[in-house]
Amino acid sequence: MTATPASLGPVCTYFERADELKKAYPFAANQLRLFGVELAMKMKHADAGRFLMAQMDLLEMEKTQPSCTTPP
Repeated sequence: MTATPASLGPVCTYFERADELKKAYPFAANQLRLFGVELAMKMKHADAGRFLMAQMDLLEMEKTQPSCTTPP
């Protein structure tokens, strides 16, 4: 996964934890990533655009997997 930009430091934990949980708990990972993207977008940092687009692409890919969108 690409490194979180320094300007998004306050929310980088959500993305790191989502990556850690992706295999064991895909639903939780998806929700963490989504929450992180929502918070990061509110921060409005210009240098985070590519990173956020990559995260949104991951969310779109996960949307097609039932294990990521259906609670356990």
